[in-house]
Amino acid sequence: MRGQEVVGRPLRSCAHSSHASRIGSPGAIDALAGEFDPLALIDALARHEIDYVIVGGIAAMHHGATRRTDDLDICPRWSAENLDRLAAALRELGAELAVAPSETIPVPVIDGVLLGRMEVATWQTRFGRFDVLRDIPKSATARADYDELSVGASASEISGRAIRVADLEDIVRSKQIASRPKDREALPELEKLRDAARAARALDATRPSQPRGRQQPSASERSYQPPQQRRPRGPSLGR
Repeated sequence: MRGQEVVGRPLRSCAHSSHASRIGSPGAIDALAGEFDPLALIDALARHEIDYVIVGGIAAMHHGATRRTDDLDICPRWSAENLDRLAAALRELGAELAVAPSETIPVPVIDGVLLGRMEVATWQTRFGRFDVLRDIPKSATARADYDELSVGASASEISGRAIRVADLEDIVRSKQIASRPKDREALPELEKLRDAARAARALDATRPSQPRGRQQPSASERSYQPPQQRRPRGPSLGR
């Protein structure tokens, strides 16, 4: 916001809750307390009928990662109508633009035009951090946006909320290319999960087709275990 003097506000910490403010497993979502509440953010997106794909830490967690996260990352459909709806959701959530780890600034007008000019933006809301990304890297010179990610995205649920989650292959590839310290820390687990998913698909491909009405569960379905509902023991310092 050049040409204007902007006074930042201290960013409210999510670490002061007596419960963990980050997600570490699918079951942990239901036990969350404190300022980071991804379910409340997802509910706001649903109320405003926004088209988006979840990427980042929560998407990784959905695929089985145990590494905790403290924000929700999405790639929305980059159309004027969808960005207008997203802007309305941000206003409802009391969003302020995060300009540093400990500082936010109020934005006088949050609308679709503003969002369209911001390819990457981190917002602090009443329910925690919320990252809006136009796209994620898919190679050193190319990026994947909503239209491309949605092709491989899976429709699923988190605590009864319908969501669309980026494919694990896309998540791993984006972290390999971004190669930030936190990406490199997360990659070993994500690559193991990706390799296991590939092996399960390969095994399924070798199975003879079953007569209609007598379908057997796939290897990936047989290996799936419903998440345990358990409360995290305390706030995590890892990202």
